[in-house]
Amino acid sequence: MPDEASEEAPSDLPAGRRPAFSDDPQFRKELTRAMRSLARRADTAARVRARLLERGLPADWTDEILSQLNGHGFLDDARYAASYARGRLERGYGSARIRRELEEGGINERLVDSALAGALSEIDEVEVLRSVIAKRLRTHGEPKTAGQLKNLSNLLLRRGFGSESVRAELEQWFKSVF
Repeated sequence: MPDEASEEAPSDLPAGRRPAFSDDPQFRKELTRAMRSLARRADTAARVRARLLERGLPADWTDEILSQLNGHGFLDDARYAASYARGRLERGYGSARIRRELEEGGINERLVDSALAGALSEIDEVEVLRSVIAKRLRTHGEPKTAGQLKNLSNLLLRRGFGSESVRAELEQWFKSVF
């Protein structure tokens, strides 16, 4: 991906094969704006499409902008999903939550599956779960009541860890409670 969007947005096609509007100054401005936005922060094609349409751009302009963004490496849902999955695991989230967030962002199921498989091959989700539990215990102390243990369990479930994994790990930490 280019480090910085140039002032003049590039075009993939020779002048005779480009849509007539691609030389329109407003089109070029919108394309450059999208490039700059993606140079700062990656996003999904679905969200970029939605933002362009919300700005009132015609569908044909939106399609052409997305095509050019993709062609120049600014837009890659597979790369985005892989990076997002790895980053969220590293920040203490489980695969169920990551899956839901990626799908809500418009990433298709095949890319989500691939991204999660790649991230989980590098990072052990059980170790992530254990580190979240350990951090919570350092900051809040050990649960002293069943209600506090339930709150911890709910936190872990909201973070996207599976119920069986959560139960197994909490049993290991609090054998006397179970």
